[in-house]
Amino acid sequence: MKYGILRYKNINCINIGDAIQILAIKKIYGKMNIPPEEIVEIDYQNLQDYEGEDILLPLAFPLYGVNKDNCITCFSPYILPIFLALSILTQNLEEHDINYLKKFSPIGCRDEFTFLTLKKYGISAYLNGCTTLTLENMVVNNKKDTVYCVDVPEFFSQYIPDNYRQNLRYTSHIFKDITGETVNF
Repeated sequence: MKYGILRYKNINCINIGDAIQILAIKKIYGKMNIPPEEIVEIDYQNLQDYEGEDILLPLAFPLYGVNKDNCITCFSPYILPIFLALSILTQNLEEHDINYLKKFSPIGCRDEFTFLTLKKYGISAYLNGCTTLTLENMVVNNKKDTVYCVDVPEFFSQYIPDNYRQNLRYTSHIFKDITGETVNF
């Protein structure tokens, strides 16, 4: 069995968050001393149709609409999914999704919404957080007076204490890409 890693390309935009999730798994593989020849890339859009070597695939990626049936859990039988940091965007799971997730439980959840949704359906789960938390901090910000609001509507600034509001910076982790090419990290 080989180790899988997702390959993701969205021709409409570059989402730095998606690329960093994949980078985090690559770094984990490196810390595990897994040689590159043991790692198989699999396209995010081909999770249902993959027909290569058996792979163990850690998943730390939002799953929605990954296959033709628009369900979140119909992976190829050649893929053994390890749900490290699952993120879902619905509270309404189909019976086949519930059974599939139970089969591979316990499920690591990236966020509380996903965790509570899985628990609602009796799926064994734990709150693991985002896999990017495993990345080493490369740059130390010694100037800790700026607060970055990433993909946060400006409306929420009213809830930020006054002493922080003067140094708020709004930004997004999603960038439009004219060429349709992804950025390699």
